[in-house]
Amino acid sequence: MTRKRWYHCSLLIPLVVPLLVMLAAKLTGTFLKSNSLLGWFSLAALLQLVLGGFQYVLFVFFVMGWGREKTMKQIERASWVMPLWFWPWCTLWLLLLTTFMGRVHFFIMIGLFAIPYGYFYVLLAHTLTWLLKKSRLIVD
Repeated sequence: MTRKRWYHCSLLIPLVVPLLVMLAAKLTGTFLKSNSLLGWFSLAALLQLVLGGFQYVLFVFFVMGWGREKTMKQIERASWVMPLWFWPWCTLWLLLLTTFMGRVHFFIMIGLFAIPYGYFYVLLAHTLTWLLKKSRLIVD
């Protein structure tokens, strides 16, 4: 697989990881239960998908269009700032969604969670890229 192909696949990590966490919690009977660490992670995973899933899918289409003509070096550098690009995008969608609900400040704060979660997934994608390159499953 080429690095560019892997890059496109790695954009799915923020959707796949929460689904896997929720599946693991469901299989162990701890889904959304506060008495276990996996239960708390399943809650965080559910919130990621519910509050940011739609925005993220739209963001992925934007990023894939943007990256079509870019070099891998440009894409790799840009990946480190993409969580900062996603935060206003996510916050804007949540703001529009909640304008009628009267709890705008609450959802702006939730939008801030997009940054640490985003960097977690960027770090995970770069680590997986490094591992796949070491095992020669990705070629430049």
